[in-house]
Amino acid sequence: MIQLSRLRGFLDSDRIEYGLASSAAVGALSLVDPARLSPGRRFLLRAAAAAVTGATFLIPLNKSPVLAFEPAAKAGFTAGMAGLTFGVADLGEAVDGRIQDWLRSRGIRRPRAVMAAAGAAMTFLVFLADRRTRPAVPEEIGDQEPRLVELDPAVRELVEGMLGYTQDYGAPVLRAQLAVAKEEAWDGPEGFSSMVDFAVGQEVPRVVPHNFTFPVRARFTGPSGAPLQAELGIEGGLLRSLLVDVVLDVEEPEGPDGADPLEGLASWPAPGDVTYVIETADAGTQR
Repeated sequence: MIQLSRLRGFLDSDRIEYGLASSAAVGALSLVDPARLSPGRRFLLRAAAAAVTGATFLIPLNKSPVLAFEPAAKAGFTAGMAGLTFGVADLGEAVDGRIQDWLRSRGIRRPRAVMAAAGAAMTFLVFLADRRTRPAVPEEIGDQEPRLVELDPAVRELVEGMLGYTQDYGAPVLRAQLAVAKEEAWDGPEGFSSMVDFAVGQEVPRVVPHNFTFPVRARFTGPSGAPLQAELGIEGGLLRSLLVDVVLDVEEPEGPDGADPLEGLASWPAPGDVTYVIETADAGTQR
């Protein structure tokens, strides 16, 4: 029984199994002399050739960053190549006959075997050249899936403080979401990140409005001396993000000597280092 991993190798245009299989298929078709077939059998030979052409065109399309996830486009291109194979079958068989006659005139006793070997070898050489020169397609972050991990206790405590500062703006509903929230973790450099993406189940109750920045901020002083604040983003009525930003409504938003205000920030602030403020109707803040 063929292992699934081995079968997948035949369907990956970068794998040697695919190169050998496609070359063997071309060689096997070349062994048959279409001039010696009945009309029905010749039609079957042409159908087989169209199928092989379509497959060797379709499988590499799965590597295309443009068409890999466009089934309709892939089907259209593949059908077009298969149809073209049928369309030029008469011409191809005429050329095939000329090559066979030429080989016989040179004393080749089994021209079909020579033609099959040449076809298979040429197909495999094209496969090797294509694999060698094909540029690597970088994997986009948008194509990756995040891992769901437990929230950092410092993050949970900080958000609990922000949501506990008021009972308005859907705070009780958001606290219930926080109880089941996880963090979306992406593969990348390890270390502290000043932004957290939350993952909350779609079945939980949502807040209205659906998209806003929660009006309670957690303010603290960063290692650089710059005034910073943590902000909580709501999207689709669900907790979405926690990020650190510079407090802009102060006289000196930058660190000493114009340094990066987030320089040196390596952890979330402790509750004792935070002052909670809330936006007011006059666009100001209230502690």
